[in-house]
Amino acid sequence: MTGRLYLRDGKAKVSVSPAPKEPPIRDRPFDPWRSAKSPSAKAIVADIINELEHYEEHKGLRQRRRKATDQKTFELMIEAIVCDAMYCTLASPDRAIMTPMSKEKLSRANRYRAPALNKTFPEALKRLASKELSFLRLKEGYRGAFGPGRRTTCTAGWRLLKLMRESEITLGDLRQRKGREIIVLKGAKEGRLGSKQTIAYAETPATIRLRSDLEMINTWLDEAELNFDEGLETKHPVDIDDRSMRRMFNNGAFNQGGRLFGGFWQGLKKEERASGLLIDDEEVVTIDYRQMSARTLYGLCGATPPADCYAVPGYEIHREGWKKLWNAALFNGPVFSRMPANTRPLFPNGLAISDALKLLLKFHKPVATKIVPDLGFSLQYVESNILVEVLLSLMSKGVVALPVHDAVIVKASDADVTETAMVNIFKKHTGLIGQVSRE
Repeated sequence: MTGRLYLRDGKAKVSVSPAPKEPPIRDRPFDPWRSAKSPSAKAIVADIINELEHYEEHKGLRQRRRKATDQKTFELMIEAIVCDAMYCTLASPDRAIMTPMSKEKLSRANRYRAPALNKTFPEALKRLASKELSFLRLKEGYRGAFGPGRRTTCTAGWRLLKLMRESEITLGDLRQRKGREIIVLKGAKEGRLGSKQTIAYAETPATIRLRSDLEMINTWLDEAELNFDEGLETKHPVDIDDRSMRRMFNNGAFNQGGRLFGGFWQGLKKEERASGLLIDDEEVVTIDYRQMSARTLYGLCGATPPADCYAVPGYEIHREGWKKLWNAALFNGPVFSRMPANTRPLFPNGLAISDALKLLLKFHKPVATKIVPDLGFSLQYVESNILVEVLLSLMSKGVVALPVHDAVIVKASDADVTETAMVNIFKKHTGLIGQVSRE
C-alpha cells in the first residue's frame, strides 16, 4: 500500500492506494528438444524410463512391448520431458512449463514438431506425475467459459528434485538435441492480441540455401570458446551452451523479416554482456549499425539520408521519441489515432500525433511515400541478409561474432576487422556506406 498526504476541511488526511502490482510471471512453452548431456543426467533419464516401464507393467497399462521405433520415440519423449523439467528448475524456478495436451494437434506431423511431441505425450505426463512416481507436478488446465482459460503446466516433482540434488545437476549437464528446424516461417498476426502461427512450407533451393548458411553459423558458434562470469548477478542463470540460432520470417513470405533469434547472449542486458561475456577469454565489444532501418530505406531508394535520421529540426532533444515513432510507422504505416505505446512522454506536451507525423514525413520527404504498413518487415529482410553475410564473412576470417538483431558482439581485438566488414557489406546491399558505433 502507498499513502499520499492531502488537506481536506483544513485537516490533514492520508489517501491510501494499493501498491502497484508486479507483472505476472509468465509460464514458458515446453521445449521438446531438451536432452541429457552428462553421464549424471543420462543416468537420471535412464532410471526414470526404467521405473515408468515397470509402473506401466504393474498397472497393466500395456499389453505388449513397444516396437523398436516406438520404443526409441518413447525414450526421446521421456528424456525431453525430464530434461526440460530439470532445465526449468535450474534456469527459471519461478516459472512452470506449458504443456500441449490435445491429442488431435499432437498427431499432426510437420517440419517443426519434435519426435518428443506425439499423441502419447499427454498420457506420459500424467503417468510421470502420478502419486506412485511423482517425477512431475502437473497442474491441469481448463477452458474459460466466460474469460481466458489456462494451459496445463508442469514442474519437477519431489522425486526428480531429489535425484537432481543427489547428482548435483547443473545447466551444464543438459543440452539441445540436434534436428530442430532453424528456418521458421510465420503467418500474419491474427488480431491485435493474436499470435503468429508457423507455416509448413515446401522446400525450395532458396530455403535449402538459407538453412545451409545458418547451419554453418551455428556450427561455428557451437565450437567457439565462450564464457560468462558466473559471479555476475543476472535475472536467471546463464546457459553458455545455448547457442543455436533460428531465422524467423514473417507474414508467410521469405522476403519479410528473417531476423536471427536464439543464443544466451540475446537474453542478456547490454551491461551484462559488456562485463560478463568472454570470447577466447577476452573482453568483448558490441558493434552496432547506426540508424539501420532509416539508412537502409534511403539507400534502397537511392536517396541521401540526413546526418541524424531521428533529429527532426526544432525537436532534436526529443530524438528518442522520433526514433520510436519512425519504427512504429514502418510497421503500421504513417496513420495513428494516438501516440504509439510509451512514446507520449518522449514528446513535448501539446504536440498532437497528427502534427508529429506531418513533421516526421516532412523531414523524411525523399522516402515518405514508401512508408506503408509492413514496410518494416521488408527492411528487416534486407538487414537480416546483411547480418548473415557479415557473420559468414567474419567466420571466414576466423572471427567469432555473436548476432543481436542489427549488431554483433566480438572480442575487442577483432573490433576493427568487424567494423570494416560491416561497413562494406552494408554498402554492397544498399549503396550507402554503413555507419557503425562501438560499445
